Amino acid sequence: MLRKLTKSKWFAPAFLFFFTLISYGIYLPRLGLFGDDWIYLYSYHVAGSAGYPAFVAYDRPYSAWIYQLTSTLFAERVWMYHTFLLILRWLSGLLCWSILTQIWPKERRQTLAIATIFAIFPAFLQQAIPLEFILHFSIFNAFLFSIYLMILAVKVPERRLWFSIPAVLLVSCHFSIEYFVGLEFIRPILLYVFIKRTKNEKQKKLFVQVLKTWLPYLAMLIAFGIWRIFIFKFPSYEPHFLEKFSIQPIPAILELLSRIWTDFTIVFYRSWAQIFTLPSERVSRVFWILLIVTFAASFMAFSLIRRKEKKTSPVKLKWNRWPVISLLSAILLFLSAGGPFWVTEVPLELTFPWDRTILAFMLAASFGIVGLIDLVIRPKLQPVLLAIFLTFSVAFHYFNTRIYEKEHKAIQQYFWQLSWRIPELKPGTLLLTQDLPLYRESDNDLGGTINWMFAPQKKSTEIDYLMFDFTSRDKSVLPVIQPDLPVSHTIRSLSYESNTSEILSAYWNGHDCVWLLFVDEAQPYGIPAPLREYTVLSEPDQIITNPTSDRTVATVLADEPAHEWCYFYQKAQLAKQLSDWEEVIRLAQQAQVGGYQAVNGFESLPFLEAYLHTGDYEQAFTLSEEIQRKAGYEDVICDLWSDIFINMENDNSGSFEQNVQETFRCNP
Repeated sequence: MLRKLTKSKWFAPAFLFFFTLISYGIYLPRLGLFGDDWIYLYSYHVAGSAGYPAFVAYDRPYSAWIYQLTSTLFAERVWMYHTFLLILRWLSGLLCWSILTQIWPKERRQTLAIATIFAIFPAFLQQAIPLEFILHFSIFNAFLFSIYLMILAVKVPERRLWFSIPAVLLVSCHFSIEYFVGLEFIRPILLYVFIKRTKNEKQKKLFVQVLKTWLPYLAMLIAFGIWRIFIFKFPSYEPHFLEKFSIQPIPAILELLSRIWTDFTIVFYRSWAQIFTLPSERVSRVFWILLIVTFAASFMAFSLIRRKEKKTSPVKLKWNRWPVISLLSAILLFLSAGGPFWVTEVPLELTFPWDRTILAFMLAASFGIVGLIDLVIRPKLQPVLLAIFLTFSVAFHYFNTRIYEKEHKAIQQYFWQLSWRIPELKPGTLLLTQDLPLYRESDNDLGGTINWMFAPQKKSTEIDYLMFDFTSRDKSVLPVIQPDLPVSHTIRSLSYESNTSEILSAYWNGHDCVWLLFVDEAQPYGIPAPLREYTVLSEPDQIITNPTSDRTVATVLADEPAHEWCYFYQKAQLAKQLSDWEEVIRLAQQAQVGGYQAVNGFESLPFLEAYLHTGDYEQAFTLSEEIQRKAGYEDVICDLWSDIFINMENDNSGSFEQNVQETFRCNP
């Protein structure tokens, strides 16, 4: 029965879907928005689908169509974008398999292995960022579909025109994004291999037919090159290699060769080596069951296909025929994919964000590993090794998803803490921060998030709020620490205008609560410069404590975290700003009932002030000792008690004052 199953025309599509689903799909409910997706979806929120042409005009003017199409269909339903990207990944594997089976129909095991590895290639780590990479995989799939139609046009001459016209037109997909344009140079090679295999042509006639078939595609490619180089030019990534070559040719070539070798090791070795160094995290029983099922499914599939090949092939292939073809294909795919990146010196890395460059090299890596296994491993053991690689790739995606899951929780925690602390934020506020422990988002991305949080009803590309993170920006963005200086900034088609008197400083280390920093209040230890320096401009007046209307939290942020210690801390800080000391005490009692308490002594300060202002000096003294034991802050403790002693009128003031001065080493 299993052997019959592998013969079914639906087996390969189902097999590819299974691996795509277990690598990416089962984790979708845990994911939210990451990276550029925040600002891309926020652009839709304020300007609708019609706003995307202006939004992407700067660097990819012909990519707006995919965002207009998907946003029209999915609106602000994030799970739909994730699902669509999952489908695109499956389609990319399916198209890859369809092309390979047309060119090498007898190598069923190898073609299925290449397509499966391509679909779940482990070095690309940004599957969780769907809005951004829907564009990439839509274009990649358009390119692959063009290749498939081109082959059908040669295979079925009577329908040549019907296949050739859309195949040629699909070359225009590179106008949307240039990531895969280098792979166009693999077309004539695929044509040569396919025509040579299917038609008994002399070499000269074969070359002529390949050239004639390739010419329309080459013409489209040349048109793209003219537009990209001479008309649109290079608004972002420039041809730095050509500039270096024109000045010092030999050093430039040596540098290029070094870069090619480095990328070669990344694509063909380090991409695979990393999957065998999984983090030592505790995982659930479901994870191990998943890996067992993955290994069993892949091992059985490739074993059954290998047995079928052995039975149906009376003449055994030469030992080196397919491995050599596969490895040569890998080298050619690597060189053609790398050209645009090497000329523009766009980096290729295995870490965020430059792992995205690996997208163009995934075919090369897939051919390379399958060809190498066929070359050096005995046939009986090849299904085992393929199953191992696929199983570890699935495991690697699991741990990568865990990283995004933690990031999602951190984003929710950060912005909800701001929301708990800030009922309403004054329009024009510039939020300053530094060393924010969010590793997939820039401050531009989070600028969309903060606007979504505090101005969810606004429908204008003139945004009310902006975030600057000094980790990624030097002090030149705010060169002078002085009030009333103009601040202007654009995030693609979104614009912000304000001044340095509208600053609000915030710091979060990922462990403690989010701390708002004000010029006239105690500062926590460890605030980095220059954030600490700019706190002199941060005023609590940016917070509107009595909003005129209820703020509806945006759908993408509606998953409110549990009310633990930081909730009570933020609400206590808000009550302190309102001088509602009774409310601060009530919050302290609620936190205590829930079993929550400050880890960092700084976060106990608003409660200390409340006890002092309400005359509960015994509790205040006990809390002061606790703060001192946890974090120090004797100078702050002394200042708070000193303000109380000035207004103290009861007979115990003298004894309290002496006790405080001795315990916390306060100056008389």
